[in-house]
Amino acid sequence: MRAARLLLVAPLLLLGVACSDEDADDTVIQGATTTVAEGTTTTTTEAETTTTTAFEGATTPTSSPGTASGVALLTDVEVGDGVVTFTFREGTPGFDVQYVEPPITQDGSGEEVQVAGDAHLSVRMEPASGVDLSGEEFEETYTGPERIPGTGVIAEVVRTGDFEAVLSWVVGLDEERAYRVEADASMLRVYFSR
Repeated sequence: MRAARLLLVAPLLLLGVACSDEDADDTVIQGATTTVAEGTTTTTTEAETTTTTAFEGATTPTSSPGTASGVALLTDVEVGDGVVTFTFREGTPGFDVQYVEPPITQDGSGEEVQVAGDAHLSVRMEPASGVDLSGEEFEETYTGPERIPGTGVIAEVVRTGDFEAVLSWVVGLDEERAYRVEADASMLRVYFSR
């Protein structure tokens, strides 16, 4: 009987040692919020709030208000294997994400824009811009390319507008894929199923 109790208590003692203050990791993610398509689940801890959704059925339009109190300023766009990341300062903008059919047109001018791929996902963000107009002179906050080559399922990512605080990019894909959108205090990410 005593041996059985020791077998039950030993894992608890090991857990206590593993969670001691001496071994604790000081890295804490704070202020994270996430917005995604239908069928979401939310997990909340003291340090972090995360919302996720399964990829199944996530091909319908997705939208959400942003966290920015003014115009969110784009500083970087990164394309990875199955993910596009938009980085902002001044908070994240609201977004509207949906598949669109060609012809794809430039905001403001209405000129046709060619985007590689067999499926095209429009990522429309507002209020957002790659230019800060709040000072006496404008400051270009996004100085990267307007056309970024893709990798994996992503053929390319193309800026199709930065007009009247509406920032638009189109993601060209090899085929229409389920997607998930996540946003936190400074980034908006679009993940694609593989």
